[in-house]
Formats: sequence, structure tokens, C-alpha cells
Amino acid sequence: MFFARLLVKMIAPRVHIKRTTSWNEFEWDTNTIYYNSAEDPADVGFMRHLRERHFFIKPERFSCRLWSILHELGHYFNADEVGNYEDKAICALLPYEVAKSCGSIQDLYYDSPDEFVATEWACAWITDHEFLAIAFSRLL
Repeated sequence: MFFARLLVKMIAPRVHIKRTTSWNEFEWDTNTIYYNSAEDPADVGFMRHLRERHFFIKPERFSCRLWSILHELGHYFNADEVGNYEDKAICALLPYEVAKSCGSIQDLYYDSPDEFVATEWACAWITDHEFLAIAFSRLL
């Protein structure tokens, strides 16, 4: 958790990060990232989405842990972006097995404006800070 906290404080000193056993998320009321370093089954299709929708070449060069933290920071830096909550509700109601095998359902969630812009922010940070991204990818 040390390196996750270090990364967050380097980028956004006012943001907190706390360990969770649930999924990764950003809480607006407290500027807190709830972070689970375990592989998140809810992130199915995220790397594919990075390649196909964000045109990020070989996103697998960077760890899922790094992508998760940067994506949550992207929410912090794009506070004005509103999500498509109807589409997100549809995704939440579908069985995991269905979402896992269906790229269009995954895209329904990841293309929500708030999710898309948070991921764009993460892509830009990695592009602008590639050396740090490689280092933190290994440390996390």
C-alpha cells in the first residue's frame, strides 16, 4: 500500500487512498480512492477497451494496479463529467458471465462519459510520465 499511497500523493496531494476488499472506486465526499490490489473481476474488458476505444497501444505493458489507481485519479481531475447512470444500472443488473463474454456490454459501462474521461486522463498521464509509469507498474 506504500507505493500506491506514494503515487497518489505525488499526483494529487489532497486525495486519500484506503484499502478495501470491495471494488476500486473514488468517493467524492472525502476525495478518497478505495483501492483493492487484487485482480478485480469487474474490470473485465478494460485492457481491450483501452486498445479499441482509447487507441492505447499495448496497455498490458503497465500493471492493472497502476491503471486502476490512475483511472480513479482521473475521476478526481474530471469532477464535472457526469456519468450515464442508466447504462451503468443495466450493466450492474447483468450476470458477470454475460458481461465477461460480451464486449458491447463492457463498452456500455466504459463508454459512460465519466468513465471514459477518467480513463483518458489515465492514458495521458502514462504517456506524459512513461518512466514513472513503468517504475510504479513494477512497484505496485
